[in-house]
Amino acid sequence: MAKKRTLSAVVQASASEGRQELNEETKSDDEHHRDAVAQDDGNDETEDSVYISVELTDFADFPILDKHDALEIENLESDRPILRIGEYRVRSRGVCKRHGGGRLCLIPDCQNSAVGLEYCVSHGGGKGCLREECTKAAQVGGYCKAHGGGSRCQVDGCKKSSQTNGRCRLHGGGKRCTAPGCTKGAQRLGLCAAHGGYHICQHESGCPRKDRGGGYCETHRRDLECSSVGCKRLRKAHGLCTTHLRVGDHNDLMAILDELLDMPKQRLR
Repeated sequence: MAKKRTLSAVVQASASEGRQELNEETKSDDEHHRDAVAQDDGNDETEDSVYISVELTDFADFPILDKHDALEIENLESDRPILRIGEYRVRSRGVCKRHGGGRLCLIPDCQNSAVGLEYCVSHGGGKGCLREECTKAAQVGGYCKAHGGGSRCQVDGCKKSSQTNGRCRLHGGGKRCTAPGCTKGAQRLGLCAAHGGYHICQHESGCPRKDRGGGYCETHRRDLECSSVGCKRLRKAHGLCTTHLRVGDHNDLMAILDELLDMPKQRLR
């Protein structure tokens, strides 16, 4: 009988172990996680605490990279998807828009973030000024700076756009010329135009004239100007400057609609 009882006990123990193994196999991931946490209650360094520490310390002060270097970042090593780095939301490639994530501008070789679905601000992306017939980019309030958008100078009675320190250039805003005793606004190289704050035309002919915008003098920039009639700005893409590129799609659509409206008249003739 003793042998039978011993054999019976062994059978029962084996059956119990088999049920435990079966239960372990059928447990969900959440149940396994809870069991692991319960076993590690006495430990100070749990897997979760290590992960949280890594997320807050290693990536909270993630350096701002050059826009080209940011494209080389494929994934940040982590056991879980990281949704934020510091206070910025991750867009794509493991980084936020500030570090090169998100949708890029459609212009070839441009690595700026697209505002909207197609272009960056430099290439005509984003919302335009609400003022009728104005094609400039909108600032705060829906208008461009020329029509009251953005922050204003804090000097009483002044309605000009604020540069720095809450003041316009006339009232001391913006960078000042670094020449001793000069209080004029800096143009380029930290100097005003009178003290050499300008660039020379970068045309391959070695032109000595002053740069009048975009790196070229008045003579050599003509072939690079916007194709829109009367516009003196340099072209950015498709033969248009930033301003006219922003409204180019709208004008093309209106031209197509005009043609469609004229079709019945042409057939009647």
